[in-house]
Amino acid sequence: MFTCIERSARRSRLRPARTQLSKVAVPGGSPFYILRANARVPADELFRLSSRCAPVVLTNLPIPAHVPVRAFEPYAFPLRRTAYTLRRLLREAALPAQQVTIGVRDPRGALCGSVCAFLPYAADVRVVTQNAAAFDADVLRASREWGAGLTAGEDEALLRGCTFRLEKDGCTAPDGTVIAPSPLVLPPDCEARRPPYIEPALFCAALSELCGVRSMETRVGSGILLDGEPCDYAAAAQRLTDLS
Repeated sequence: MFTCIERSARRSRLRPARTQLSKVAVPGGSPFYILRANARVPADELFRLSSRCAPVVLTNLPIPAHVPVRAFEPYAFPLRRTAYTLRRLLREAALPAQQVTIGVRDPRGALCGSVCAFLPYAADVRVVTQNAAAFDADVLRASREWGAGLTAGEDEALLRGCTFRLEKDGCTAPDGTVIAPSPLVLPPDCEARRPPYIEPALFCAALSELCGVRSMETRVGSGILLDGEPCDYAAAAQRLTDLS
């Protein structure tokens, strides 16, 4: 759960009340709050009020250092979107699984419970994480259902020799190309709930990580980015096939 904070520069707004709190329902997830205030409300008071709803805020205002809230910084959502993008690309490319090794840098264990989704496309998956115990069930499932290798540990050497190396900001292909999700386009129901001062990608990440709307991760569009340039999946898949 989170709070979006907006302060109007116009003194006439929100009279006679100085603040206005709205609870916004989220289909398939927990709600969030929008706290609006006029320019006369001190920032300290505004953030103290928001802390009663949630400890995490989305705002374009500077947060005073001493208030008990923190700005939301996405982690799991970008990593999961990148993972979904790579899986879709590998499905299109149809590379022999025995030729593919995937290395994942996931310090907090955001992909635990879903990392086995790589196994139809890779015979060996290695996760560098500070939360290896979170992947115990994945390791067991990989062995039982796929007969494939899934390793989770803290040693960075696990990433050596991997065909693809996946982390939060993108995935590196065998030729060094960086694969990343295409720019996110919010579905109409999410766009209708987004405060205009919150960036779409940040808002979508908050819905996913803080409100539990996991379907956000699959919104990757019809194409991907290769070294920052738009590319359709068919062309990108052919490029991978040519490298194999």
